[in-house]
Amino acid sequence: MRRLSMLLPVLVALQVGVQPALAWTWPVDGPVLQPFVLGGDPYAGGQHRGIDIGAPTGTPVRAPAAGTVSFAGTVPTGGRTITIRTEDGYAVTLLHLGTYSVSRGDAVAEGNVLGSVGASGHTSGSTPYVYLGIRRAEDPEGYVDPLGLLPAPAPAPQAPVPADPVPHPTPDLGPGRKHHSPASTPHPVSGQAPSAASPRGVADSHLAPWVPRGAKGPGEPRVAAATKRALAFRGPCEPRAPARSNERRRSDPGAVNNDPSA
Repeated sequence: MRRLSMLLPVLVALQVGVQPALAWTWPVDGPVLQPFVLGGDPYAGGQHRGIDIGAPTGTPVRAPAAGTVSFAGTVPTGGRTITIRTEDGYAVTLLHLGTYSVSRGDAVAEGNVLGSVGASGHTSGSTPYVYLGIRRAEDPEGYVDPLGLLPAPAPAPQAPVPADPVPHPTPDLGPGRKHHSPASTPHPVSGQAPSAASPRGVADSHLAPWVPRGAKGPGEPRVAAATKRALAFRGPCEPRAPARSNERRRSDPGAVNNDPSA
């Protein structure tokens, strides 16, 4: 009977199920500006016993875990500060707050707004941030890396990738025929005759332009038909060249007689 009473709580826990520990929450959403650095010597220089999380001034600061506020006030270097004591034995400290809205002894839930981001105390750099430090409460030097308790940050949204343009379908011209794009098909130049060596009667651009007989060529002035006839007409006062007689042709021994009647 005594043994059964000892096993009864265990059976009840297995039947009901043990509640898992609550997850941690980022106090603000932003990049880690300075990571956790802690060496073997707690008094050595260059150590950083927490992380700096960047966020714009005025951003609400949330409680990283549920617990009781053990300190709410101002410290010389950290500025406005809040410390929360969790049920599992951690001391969670937030430094460099612009404002805070809780007091010592207040119970807070995970994710409750405690204050806002602001430049208080001795900060480094020009970007506003909040400092988060987590320590095992029973150990004065028991600082742990907050990134080992916080969930992985959500990835930043990526810009949509533009879709590839849809190609236009090529019409089927049948076997043995090729599709020619209108932009790639040359057109004959006005005033040029088709070249025999050019496909589809397209004129060669390196040949001289072909001008039909009687048409005006490049740079040639047009002469009216009436003007041409006027130039060819001889008036009555125009002297006529005398014809050469047969006697003179016969008397000239070097002349060639082309007259068939001689």
